[in-house]
Amino acid sequence: MVDGCTRYSPVPGIPTLREAICAKLREDGGLAIAADEVIVTAG
Repeated sequence: MVDGCTRYSPVPGIPTLREAICAKLREDGGLAIAADEVIVTAG
């Protein structure tokens, strides 16, 4: 709440999280996936 994160996140997910997922997939699996190709959902 201090950072102002009190609203719903963007539909495809938080941009920094999507970028971190891409970096992890690149490092671990050598996959070249762009953040706009990643969708993060609950459940």
